[in-house]
Amino acid sequence: AIFLPLFLGSALLGSFALIQFQSLPEPSTAAVGSSEMIEALKSFTKVVGPYVGALSNAAVCVLFTRSEFVSALKSFLPSKSASDLQELQAPPEDISDKVGTALSVAAVVGCYIGPASLVWPLRNLVNSCLAITAARAIQLPKFSYVAAALGGLVAYDTIGVYGSGLLLPSAGAAEPASVMESVARSKLE
Repeated sequence: AIFLPLFLGSALLGSFALIQFQSLPEPSTAAVGSSEMIEALKSFTKVVGPYVGALSNAAVCVLFTRSEFVSALKSFLPSKSASDLQELQAPPEDISDKVGTALSVAAVVGCYIGPASLVWPLRNLVNSCLAITAARAIQLPKFSYVAAALGGLVAYDTIGVYGSGLLLPSAGAAEPASVMESVARSKLE
């Protein structure tokens, strides 16, 4: 139970450290040897950083998706009595864990390597698993809290669609009015 928060915390801390390292100021000319080493490390993190970020994102997606897949499999697999378990090679918990892990890895890998026009339902499934796992972890005690959170989400989305046009300078009438509209138009072209 403690693994997931520790993993997420270390992933966030590692990302923060990489970003901070890349934005270090230039060293003084007195430390020429160390500046060459810092520049080499900076160039290394610029090359490796995106892969580390993608790998940590994929690992988080696999963990959250696995959680929901295993939960779904356990609810669909018939429960066995103790005498039935002796006949099986592996208990149903092991089967659902293995199958859930395999399905979650396959889903996340498919999301990463598949063309966006074909894997969008799979991406929606993975994102839904993330949302469901987060909602289970938060467990808001009152409906008013859930309604306030959903209202905040609607407000955020509305500002993203209609309000971002107010923040960006408009180049002309042919330009999209908001960031969300420009993304939607680029998908259509």
